[in-house]
Amino acid sequence: MQFKNTKGQEVNIVDFYQSYMDGKREEFTVHIGTDSVSAKDVLYVTTIAFRLPNRGAKVLTSRIVDKKIDKRARLWKEAEITIEFAEKLTALGVLVDFVEFDYNKDVKALSNELIPSAKGWAEALGYNVLLKPDQQVAVRYSDHVCVIHKKDRIHRKKSKKNKQ
Repeated sequence: MQFKNTKGQEVNIVDFYQSYMDGKREEFTVHIGTDSVSAKDVLYVTTIAFRLPNRGAKVLTSRIVDKKIDKRARLWKEAEITIEFAEKLTALGVLVDFVEFDYNKDVKALSNELIPSAKGWAEALGYNVLLKPDQQVAVRYSDHVCVIHKKDRIHRKKSKKNKQ
């Protein structure tokens, strides 16, 4: 489980949590969530957000690149990764307050079909669950990283064509 800060530096999550928690645990909440972007392969970005109400959040991210799969399977894998990391963090003594799923409550959305299973799984493990359009922090940051990744990929592709 490798996480990096916004500067790209690898961070020991337990040390970070303990130093950040120092005397102010009641003041912040820990959120974890995963988003993905698909191209030739799939990039999954998991974010742990240490949220201080009305003061922003400190975020750490982890990236996993995997083979391309269909959208429903990709959305389900986001839940698997999120819960796997939440369980690992909990085992290390990091109290996870919220598990976030990038699933839409709108019944027209494909992700809506996954809500009962993913939410039930996370709640059975004792986690509070946030879905769209709830106040998500971790999933929004993961989405931000995915959008940047996609734009960079498109830019590199255009630059390569222009050189030819």
